[in-house]
Amino acid sequence: MYKTEMDYSGWFVKFRVDLSELLIAYPKTIKRNKFQPANLQEYVFSVLSIVRGELDEESYLVLKIRDKVMRYNFKTSTFHKLCEIEPSLLGLISLLGFKIQS
Repeated sequence: MYKTEMDYSGWFVKFRVDLSELLIAYPKTIKRNKFQPANLQEYVFSVLSIVRGELDEESYLVLKIRDKVMRYNFKTSTFHKLCEIEPSLLGLISLLGFKIQS
């Protein structure tokens, strides 16, 4: 993730996101068996929110992978499942403005 310089003259890396462990734990994140890791079209997930903590170490990413909502910690590059979404609720979430892919 990038952030702009204070004077808006450029960008710098604020957080690095490595989802490789997530892809191993949740292989349904990948659309096909033969995929190219650099091609983001191959993945099925949606970023729901970026939560900024008072300290950078407290910031995290919330993303949805099919029917699961996950929290990704920027500092430790770890993740854990926050909840599972009932299939009947996926339509409601879509109505609230989140892009849902399954």
